[in-house]
Amino acid sequence: MPVFPVESLSLLDSLVLGAVQIMTSSFHLLMWYFLFDLYSQQHKGYFGMYNPITYRVQYPSWAISFLVSGILSVSEATYSSVHSRKLAFFGNIVSASVASVGIILIIIELCMEEELSYKNFSRANVGRMVSMILLITSLLEFSLTFTYVCYVFYNWAWGQGRYHSCRGPEPWCEGLGRIRRRR
Repeated sequence: MPVFPVESLSLLDSLVLGAVQIMTSSFHLLMWYFLFDLYSQQHKGYFGMYNPITYRVQYPSWAISFLVSGILSVSEATYSSVHSRKLAFFGNIVSASVASVGIILIIIELCMEEELSYKNFSRANVGRMVSMILLITSLLEFSLTFTYVCYVFYNWAWGQGRYHSCRGPEPWCEGLGRIRRRR
């Protein structure tokens, strides 16, 4: 039966990971407020108002998941138990998923060309620059959470003995031994 890994990141690594996630999430939330203020003051022009995908789905507000996973990572470093590790692990999986969806949405937004009214052109350009910054911070968040998840999976596989070669009579690699003998 698989057992969740008891090994964890070092205390300093978990604290730094959590602190960077909390800073990234607070930056995303500030950008959410900035974009809300920027786009709410648009004027209806001939071509309409600039309304990007990330603003419509309120992507920067999804940073609450980054904040929660950062808090869970700090709590995992502070109160080291299997339960806190599981919470931090699943929080980081959710954050990696949210960041990957956000990266896709931002790339779609930056690749789309929309005709803009001259009244909203400067606001749209500022909004696109904010989207580029959000893309960089989303990539940072994804790389942090993906690294944490890979580290836990690696420790889990290491603890289960799956790093060994399949030469012995281990029950989990019997099928592999038969395949090798046929060749």
